[in-house]
Amino acid sequence: MIDPDGKDWYSSIDGQAIIWRKGNSVIDNYKNIGAIYTLNIENGVSITYNQNEATTLTESVLSPKDFLTQMSDKFDKNGIPIKKEGKAGDCFYQAGEMVKKSRAESLLGAANKADDDINYVDQEIDNGYSTRVNVDRNADGNGDHWVAISSRITDLKTNHKNYGFIDPAATDANKGGINNKFNIVNGKLSGTANAYQNRKVNYIVVQVRKNKN
Repeated sequence: MIDPDGKDWYSSIDGQAIIWRKGNSVIDNYKNIGAIYTLNIENGVSITYNQNEATTLTESVLSPKDFLTQMSDKFDKNGIPIKKEGKAGDCFYQAGEMVKKSRAESLLGAANKADDDINYVDQEIDNGYSTRVNVDRNADGNGDHWVAISSRITDLKTNHKNYGFIDPAATDANKGGINNKFNIVNGKLSGTANAYQNRKVNYIVVQVRKNKN
């Protein structure tokens, strides 16, 4: 690995210490790990650095191991995954089960919706909780699918925020179930799911369900 000016992060060979240093002299018992480093703090919070400048704050309320899918391991004649039977095949149910993994409970009933979606999502993330959100996939203004908020990612230079979500319509975590993000567009959370039945689909949040926590 080449580092002409020596401005990079270094890890001790045993992995017990991480440092950033200016200068290009060799450091005994350390290896260069590049210009980008993510420091994991605690409780799902991490800070990403570009050189010695903090650039991104990530606050996770769900992790990849919390992923749940409504899809079975069976496919129809067109190669599209088939939903599981019963409530296990229901996106509303599976999104709610994922919220429970953050130690909160998403309330039932249409009356239990947040008055201010984005502020409510922020409030719950501040407290370490996921939320169950209803999305419009057909651009008709109506919610037709449910996902679970998994994180808030803040650009520390611009203060721009986006929000990770886990999609139970994905067949597994690595095919997009955990790698989706909402941006704030015209006052609404909007983004592209990487794997609704393994296809890219635009999602717009039309409702956030309140939690009992």
